[in-house]
Amino acid sequence: MDQNATLNGRIEQEFKDLDRGWVAAYLQGTTELFDRVWADGFIFTSPFGQFTNKEREIADRCLASDESRALIHAFFAERGVSKIPDIPKDTRVLEIRKAAIVGAGTMGGGIAMSYANSGIPVLLKEVDDAALQRGLATIRKNYESSVAKGRMSQQAYERTMALITPTTSYDGFDTVDIVVEAVFENMDLKKKTFAELGAVTRLDDIDAVLHALDGAPHAHRGVLRPGR
Repeated sequence: MDQNATLNGRIEQEFKDLDRGWVAAYLQGTTELFDRVWADGFIFTSPFGQFTNKEREIADRCLASDESRALIHAFFAERGVSKIPDIPKDTRVLEIRKAAIVGAGTMGGGIAMSYANSGIPVLLKEVDDAALQRGLATIRKNYESSVAKGRMSQQAYERTMALITPTTSYDGFDTVDIVVEAVFENMDLKKKTFAELGAVTRLDDIDAVLHALDGAPHAHRGVLRPGR
């Protein structure tokens, strides 16, 4: 038996032994991938003509699926967000070398992880140590889950966590390139936070606000230093 025949025979047996229920659960209902896997298995058990007809049938069904429409939407959305009206292409892009987050709740912790995942050191501030430790515990839990699932190595986890510096003060905020406010949805608290940021951050940094409140995007007005 030649080498190719041996390899094909082994692959065919692996498909026969594959637990279809496990594959469906692993792919979490993504029908295109699920059908693709089974189409590839079909090639070993059917004549070529039957397989190509089956492949066309599966492709047509995938094209009309909800997952297909979602992926097409995401494809164009990812490209659309980079095209901001009235901003010239030659606009200078600020390099983000260090970030800070005010608020270590669900949103703040998640944003801190996003920066750390990109290799950017980040300060994570909370009002007291108890709130800070709760936020850090959630971050660790998320990373440990990724390690347990094999999506992140232990070394990468430790290296990424080391990029997140917890703090209960504004020390070091004058060294960051961007600050993201992620405090509770309370306008007075947001204004107070921006007033504090105006006194401790650089004139050339970016101060960003997370909001679900009417008027929250303007929480900085009247509280930041002139020129900000």
